[in-house]
Amino acid sequence: MTRSRRAALGAALIAVAVLTLVVQKELWRTGKAVPDAAAAEVGPGTDSIALAKLALDSCSKIDGDKIPCYEKHLVPLVDRGGPKLAMGTLMQVANGDRDVRGFGHVYAHAIGIHAFDADKNVERTFSSCTDAFQSGCYHGVIEAYFASTGKVDSQSVRELCVPWSQPGVYGWLRFQCAHGLGHGLTMHYEHNLVSSLKGCDLLVEDWDRQSCYGGAFMENVVDATEPHHGMPGMDMPEEKRSFKQIDKADYNYPCSILPERYLTTCYQNQVSIIMYFDDHKMPQVAKDCMKVPEKYRYMCFTGFGTDINSFVVGDHLKGIDECTNVPEKYRDWCIIGVVKNIIDVSAKTADGVSFCQKVDDHHLKARCYEAVGEESVSLEQKPEIREKFCAVSEPGYIDACRFGARLITVPPPGLTAE
Repeated sequence: MTRSRRAALGAALIAVAVLTLVVQKELWRTGKAVPDAAAAEVGPGTDSIALAKLALDSCSKIDGDKIPCYEKHLVPLVDRGGPKLAMGTLMQVANGDRDVRGFGHVYAHAIGIHAFDADKNVERTFSSCTDAFQSGCYHGVIEAYFASTGKVDSQSVRELCVPWSQPGVYGWLRFQCAHGLGHGLTMHYEHNLVSSLKGCDLLVEDWDRQSCYGGAFMENVVDATEPHHGMPGMDMPEEKRSFKQIDKADYNYPCSILPERYLTTCYQNQVSIIMYFDDHKMPQVAKDCMKVPEKYRYMCFTGFGTDINSFVVGDHLKGIDECTNVPEKYRDWCIIGVVKNIIDVSAKTADGVSFCQKVDDHHLKARCYEAVGEESVSLEQKPEIREKFCAVSEPGYIDACRFGARLITVPPPGLTAE
């Protein structure tokens, strides 16, 4: 905001601005929409496109670490218009700066952390987040909750996600809460993975536990491979880890020391450690995935596809090409990992369909559309909506999507029930 030439006018404008911000902050906390008139009065203050332009003008041409600069623009927007304004601006910034797109999940975490710190109501703040950037905002809220309360027992762990849990319904927000719980527990236990997994074990249902394990393993990998990445929104001193997070002498560690109940989820995340040790040389990563115990090899290649999508940043053809590094027996799992991550990032099955359209091989294309259908189950509980999601699939592959979406029980030709 530019300063007025006259002190009196400047003081008046500041007073109005402060009042507007206070009102908007209270409105998002109470779950009420910001009135259009109020939004119009502050102009670009609530215009995510204008705010993104300011951030891009300030930060996009920095040669080096841009995170501190973008942090100053994005995180304070939570106080101005809630998480939705901050996340909307982040989306616009990511469209203009490829570097931000690659770290979008990190910025979204920071927005969620600051949102909880500003409000201290986990249910209200969590519900104010958006799905963008692999739902990092949701995860940040849960992390900040545990950092704030410092309380971990069976009651607190089980009750945290109750607002988004219904018997027999395994939806998007329920997953995001349980996954964020894994992140939060790992941070609470100072990145002692074994302790955080035991915290996840306090959850009653296996589906919730597996979702929580995923968050714990992800937090372990990120902290071990990027210990100085500087999570925006968190002033965290460097800590000495008492638990050995990764081991260059054992590419299967920490999976190799854990009980079997953790291993399916562990090996899906293990590929990120393998990539780190192999310096992201994809052919070598694929070879090292083949050294994973055969029972869990398919999960390593699913994770391989997930990580590929993070590196190609929207280049579908490049993602498909990277999957050719995978032995043919497991190549469909790589394609599945890519397409599921595409949908996880945007929470839109249409983005997954766009990827599947570019896959040439018939079997791989069928498996791709099946995975789109599977993702739709967590995004939408109504069968009629999932039917619409699948209806835009290519002719000949609609039933593959419908099978994945649990709309039909008999697999179409080329697919098998698993």
